[in-house]
Amino acid sequence: MRSSLAVLLPVLLCCGCGGDAVEPSDRLGPDTTAQASVRFDDYFAELAIEDSATHQRGLYNALAGYRFSRKARLQVAYVARRPSVLGIAVLKRGTGEVAGVRSQAIASGSGTVPLGSFPRDYYILQAFVSEVRIAEIRFASE
Repeated sequence: MRSSLAVLLPVLLCCGCGGDAVEPSDRLGPDTTAQASVRFDDYFAELAIEDSATHQRGLYNALAGYRFSRKARLQVAYVARRPSVLGIAVLKRGTGEVAGVRSQAIASGSGTVPLGSFPRDYYILQAFVSEVRIAEIRFASE
């Protein structure tokens, strides 16, 4: 896992914040955006952030994204089409400060990746496969 983080962290520090709930990022440029879209569809049927206790995604607000209690323990829920290594970065919106990084081998089918709880702030979760950012999900911890 340490080598995955060593490769993933420089990529994360170069990435900007922004984007909507689960969609390929437009910050990758015109050529790689199409590749990211194909990669998401090749690897995942679904990818979402949810409260690990309730399995609910939280209320959605166009500005904040998905809203959760700061006491909620969050997780990424997925339906994977094939095995891969899923890299996850949680960044504070506005500053880009890294709030969490995780890399986990996942199998085909449904599963979750625990993230924990976050202090009150606005965040963006970025998901990576093969060092390509495939999705962004905005959320707030209130």
